[in-house]
Amino acid sequence: MEDNNIKLNGEEYSFNIDSKTNSLVINVTDCSALDLKGYDGWYKYKVIGNKISFIINNNLSEIERDASLMVSNSMYPDKYAYIAISQKGEVYTLSSDIVAKNNMSPLIDGEDFTFNIKVDGGDKKCIIKEIKEYVLSDDEYIRIPFDKSLITELLQIDDGVYKLNVHNMGRVTEDAYYFEIVLVHNNNSSKILNLHLRYQDLSKNIVVSPKALEFKSNGFSTNRILKLNGNLIDNGIEENIVNPLDWLHLMCGYDCIYAYVDTNDSESVRNGNITIYGNSVSIKQDGKIKIETLESCNHDSIAVVYNEVEYIDGVELISIKDNVVKLRTNTYENDKYVHDSMITVNLSCKWADFSLDYDSENEIHIITVIADDNCFDNERKCIMTVKNAEDTEASRRFLLTQKSLSKNLMLEEIND
Repeated sequence: MEDNNIKLNGEEYSFNIDSKTNSLVINVTDCSALDLKGYDGWYKYKVIGNKISFIINNNLSEIERDASLMVSNSMYPDKYAYIAISQKGEVYTLSSDIVAKNNMSPLIDGEDFTFNIKVDGGDKKCIIKEIKEYVLSDDEYIRIPFDKSLITELLQIDDGVYKLNVHNMGRVTEDAYYFEIVLVHNNNSSKILNLHLRYQDLSKNIVVSPKALEFKSNGFSTNRILKLNGNLIDNGIEENIVNPLDWLHLMCGYDCIYAYVDTNDSESVRNGNITIYGNSVSIKQDGKIKIETLESCNHDSIAVVYNEVEYIDGVELISIKDNVVKLRTNTYENDKYVHDSMITVNLSCKWADFSLDYDSENEIHIITVIADDNCFDNERKCIMTVKNAEDTEASRRFLLTQKSLSKNLMLEEIND
């Protein structure tokens, strides 16, 4: 409202202020000798002439709060107006540039890590609440007493800006696996930031194969899977990939990486290299196939396309529902298609399994995927590949996703 001016005309005037607004002045333009009724405790006011001055406390709650007042003329009670003040709740945030570091050495040499922390809301301060330490036992994380092998220092650099310096002394407790540093907002204990540091397993190196992938211009490839061999850290694959190619897209599986490329509309071949756990992998994609036009004597145009491939749907998807996939095989035999071929099923993970059934009346294969409960805090994924046993070039692939702390599976087809 312009200049915060009001009149005693029986109307209601609304004023919206943010959580850190400390003052508000309202001018009554047609009257003085004012009376105010209504008080909500989170502000004070005084009246001087025709001005109403409010002194307002910061709203440290995340909930918006409201106040309603009636202002009138002390000599003419029929002259009045209502004032409604709404103060927004505070917005609290606590974030870090890096949430997890998976390259901490277990050796007793000492190394340093830095997390850049940003805090907003309230006094823009945070504290270290605790440090948790875990070991991995029978595929389950078990918390153990903190062995003091991490030395932390939380430094305030600017208003709402901190640096958390962590010094790793090396593995003190045998089989210690990872640490969780818990930060909490100074004014809002519900705002928590969990930072993770994990030890490397230096006993084995990660080996990536193959060392090269090749794609057609339309994105097709006979092999788009990079296999990872070694002691992998759960959900740490993405952080160990360097991919400078904007036309190459990678999806991480349980112990492998799936590569996809955009269509190459140029006639030129394009090449590049990516790095995975220090392993260099070369990527090549053919240029667009050249189409030549020949003219016959009657001037009709004949298009000659080189390397054209005709695809037959040897594995036909019937339906996907929950954790059940229904498929039909189409195999060309004796000048006709038959649908009684067997299928092979492979999973890229160890935490899922499947059962097979066959509907002979409708000639449909039924795959039911089952999995253990995911008792970890991280989502996990797996690739299921189904092939026609009599035509191994015909296949379909499905992505299995299981949310953290869940028993349910989600299935979707991967379209190359």
